[in-house]
Amino acid sequence: MRALFKYVRAPTELAHILGTPRKVLLLDPKGGLLSGNALGLALAAQLSDDFLPVFVGKRRVPLEIPTWNKESPLASLLFKRADVIAYTGYPPAMAKSRTFRLFLWHGMPIKGVGTFDSFPADTDEPCDLAIATSEETAQIMSESFGIVPEKITISGEPKTDYLPKDRRGWDWSSSLRRQYLTIIGYLPTWREKIIEKDRQPQRRRDDAAQVELVSRLTCDATLRNLLDRHRAAFVIRGHPKHSKGAPLSPPFFLMDDTDGDATHLLQECDVIISDYSSVVIDALLFGRPLALWCEDLETYTRLRPLPYFDYRDTFGWALKMTLPELVYWIGERLESHPLTPVEVDGFARCRATFHRHSRGGAGDRVLEAVRARLKSRSSA
Repeated sequence: MRALFKYVRAPTELAHILGTPRKVLLLDPKGGLLSGNALGLALAAQLSDDFLPVFVGKRRVPLEIPTWNKESPLASLLFKRADVIAYTGYPPAMAKSRTFRLFLWHGMPIKGVGTFDSFPADTDEPCDLAIATSEETAQIMSESFGIVPEKITISGEPKTDYLPKDRRGWDWSSSLRRQYLTIIGYLPTWREKIIEKDRQPQRRRDDAAQVELVSRLTCDATLRNLLDRHRAAFVIRGHPKHSKGAPLSPPFFLMDDTDGDATHLLQECDVIISDYSSVVIDALLFGRPLALWCEDLETYTRLRPLPYFDYRDTFGWALKMTLPELVYWIGERLESHPLTPVEVDGFARCRATFHRHSRGGAGDRVLEAVRARLKSRSSA
């Protein structure tokens, strides 16, 4: 019996969840980790008067949020009790037919998610509500996943809300600030390759390609000297699809989900570097200098197209196509040179295109949209 409650403080917590008068918001993120939009929404629900967030997944987070192992035989009771299920992958099979389904996805699409990660063909209604950050991203979500526009709320993404860092393991920036004047955050997306299995091509993560990216940076003498001279730390947050890898020597550092969410790095760093990740759209809310290191653009897009907008036209102002070009740009930032007019205008244009709201309050807006639709459903 004790094993059944491995992820819950006491059996009485299960009774509390099943008997609460509040709406149970069950968070079932893809990959089993409470991160990204699921984490941001859980924090907003935690502060609300009418929602009780409950996480079903693999690992506890340092928050006062009830957590249940999804593999537990008793997890089905939580799915039956849930008023709302928020998920970032496919609709949970254990959900009741009348349970409100909230589709968060993991970020606003840049890659061809509708081509490779769409809902199964036998899914009649993918969700009751999905989120987006602007009219532009709402249209992308609609076309990608076959969601009617009326079921998309332009709320912003809860993962970009202000996240607490006063939790064990999440307050890593304080120690860096004592040693370094500037923190540079690098947040690349995952790399993949095509393998043949059972005579069929299949996609697999390419850890070697990710290691190569990191190695190119850490072995570049010009970059290392530049960082040392300006007392700058270079924090690399690898994609969760990849293993964390071996520790790096300062001023390079690795960060993963145990160190906090991607937003923790975005809100703590002074300069942001990314590539084809949805983090690029998130980063526009933080007002930091932004560069996109895309040496492998042609190779990458042959495997994973970027179909929703012309990537070069949209983000050309931030593209760095070679490592020397990126290192030069980093040097300009560390020496406090102003951004070029092209960068300033491009940043402002992209922010206006991809975001209706400023940073903060997205989780509350999502909950308000859920409340309105639940009220409409109950009165129908």
